[in-house]
Amino acid sequence: MLGDICSRLRGLDRFSTLRFPLEQVVLEAVYRLAHVVTVRPLAEHCDMSTGAVVSLTRAVWEAIVHVYWDEMVGGLRPTTETARMAAAAEFEEISGIPNCIGLCTASACSSPC
Repeated sequence: MLGDICSRLRGLDRFSTLRFPLEQVVLEAVYRLAHVVTVRPLAEHCDMSTGAVVSLTRAVWEAIVHVYWDEMVGGLRPTTETARMAAAAEFEEISGIPNCIGLCTASACSSPC
């Protein structure tokens, strides 16, 4: 997964001058997504600007969705409103989260910086 995401991000100019290896920065962005960490402490910890952390986090999320959407969600997502409602009801029963048909977590990731 990490290699696929990094391959997609390597083509973006805004990530061609990072001070850290791209893999490390991607893991930092995943950590931020998983732990709802505020931008400033993370930026200071990784010696990045707050804007760079925000931009990178968004780009990593978009890369994850682009690379894995069809594999993880495409064949599983409900195709009708009735199926969506049934999936949401089942997921709410399991998780307690209403109006949701699934989730993605990276909470087992630790900060690499």
